[in-house]
Amino acid sequence: PGRHPLPALLTPGPGPGPPLLRLTWTPVTRGRCDHPHAEPGYHPSRKLRHLIQARNTQCTAPACRRTAARCDLAHTEPWDDGGLTCECDPAPLCRHHHRCKKTQGWHLDHPEPGTLTWHVPSGRTYTTTPAEYPM
Repeated sequence: PGRHPLPALLTPGPGPGPPLLRLTWTPVTRGRCDHPHAEPGYHPSRKLRHLIQARNTQCTAPACRRTAARCDLAHTEPWDDGGLTCECDPAPLCRHHHRCKKTQGWHLDHPEPGTLTWHVPSGRTYTTTPAEYPM
């Protein structure tokens, strides 16, 4: 019974009305990455996952439209081979394309955060880029 305290993210607003939501903004790295969000383990934290999914809103394979929320976060350089759990390495890949990148004839480069270059068995090369947001 009675009122429950507000969650830490909510603060009472000025005057009557709903409480205000306090947010902190974390910019997404563009260009060269200095690994400001690198993490020690294999699985990215919820914060890092959100940054990557906000940057690339869909599977990063060419012409695939599966939303990033329904994709695996796959290390482009295998974690066992020194790949980092940082916003410059994992990328959203649907399960099909996650498996494709591991098969013979497929090669995936990640020259900068959010930009992936796919080399497919036919010899073609495709480049996908991060989502564009209107200003």
